[in-house]
Amino acid sequence: MCNMKYLILMPTVFLSSLAFCQYDCDDKVYDDTTFTGICEENYPSGKLHFSTTYKLGQKDGEYQEFFENGKLKAKANYSNWDMIGHAIRYYPDGKKELEIIGDSLGNGKLIRYHKNGQIKATGKFKLGFRVGLWIEYDSSGIEISREEEDEYNSIVNMQKESDEKNSNDDPEDDFYVDWSWTLEEEFFMNEDWY
Repeated sequence: MCNMKYLILMPTVFLSSLAFCQYDCDDKVYDDTTFTGICEENYPSGKLHFSTTYKLGQKDGEYQEFFENGKLKAKANYSNWDMIGHAIRYYPDGKKELEIIGDSLGNGKLIRYHKNGQIKATGKFKLGFRVGLWIEYDSSGIEISREEEDEYNSIVNMQKESDEKNSNDDPEDDFYVDWSWTLEEEFFMNEDWY
């Protein structure tokens, strides 16, 4: 029912320990591909940490994350494990920290904010990889760097090299390219629990 690494046992009354039982939603789903509903995980204090909607074992619907004081920390929408639409992460004071707008293929844009509300960084994605002009700003709004990103074409070139190297007959010598970067990883990049 729940992941044992989060179970806190109280020697006196076993039933009271159930209130402290917390499971990892993703672990639960990997074990149950038929799970449809809302999975919630709590802080050790018992307060709601986040809530994720699943459909047939996949993130599909609304995701919400909360600070321990109950304020909204982040919200996003999923479709078959892909983060889609408008995702927002907040600072504890309620100001925006990050916005990502994207589609199910990982195409979209990102805006990061300083705590004072000024834009910290902007950029775009293609299939989950940084592409095009990425600009960073200091907390007063002055541009401090601009870089032309092309992670997508870098990965395409790595794939071509991989395909050439893998033309031998021994699959153990095959070279693999990691295509797994997603907008979700950008969204959770600075979260220490992710």
